Amino acid sequence: MSSGWNFIHFLRLAVAFVFGMQAILNHDALSGFIAVLFLLQALTNTDCCGSAACAPNNNHNQKNTIQDDEFEEVKYVFNLNFMS
Repeated sequence: MSSGWNFIHFLRLAVAFVFGMQAILNHDALSGFIAVLFLLQALTNTDCCGSAACAPNNNHNQKNTIQDDEFEEVKYVFNLNFMS
């Protein structure tokens, strides 16, 4: 049974712990805010861009095919007879 937690989850959790301790020991609100952000990312499995928004596309089933496009030539005649 896999829990879904990988190295990145534990790394974010550790970073949140370090920033949290820094915030408590130095009474630093910015470190506390960063700790909360890393903790939320670790617990909800989100990245900075959202839930796997920055992940590469794993769709390897697409075939690389070249399609021939058909084009139609359009001719335009410029008429300067508007002044007469």
